[in-house]
Amino acid sequence: MYRTAKMPPVLCLVALILTLSANSQAQTGPPVFRSPADAGRTNRYRPNLIRYNEAGAFNAMHTFVAAQAVYQVTTGNGSYGTLAELSQQGLIRPGLIKGSRGYLFRIRVEKFSSESPSSYEVLAVPRKYGITGRRSFHVNETGRIVAA
Repeated sequence: MYRTAKMPPVLCLVALILTLSANSQAQTGPPVFRSPADAGRTNRYRPNLIRYNEAGAFNAMHTFVAAQAVYQVTTGNGSYGTLAELSQQGLIRPGLIKGSRGYLFRIRVEKFSSESPSSYEVLAVPRKYGITGRRSFHVNETGRIVAA
């Protein structure tokens, strides 16, 4: 049987604080490269970053479908909303207008008229193909998300 020396309470407290502070600074998102020295690691982490960005864009498309449905039955009076209109109503984050997680989003809206029903299309494209994403996403009023 091994005997271990007991640590004084002050040292235990210091060890606990150091451990907790090290864990609180852990990175939770995709890897972020801050210097050219990390360029060698870029190729190793790029597939993870691309998957992370694509998952975020896919989730954003679901957000757009839900936001358009709410906008149509409330403020839109049968018509769908643009990015600015959806943001003004608080249905989407303002960050989606500028792009999120390496993707840019565009909405094309056809307003309701006596000749045609209202419709919309949302397109998500990577900021840089092959670096921030490999696939583009499309969804319309049917709610079916298509990736290519």
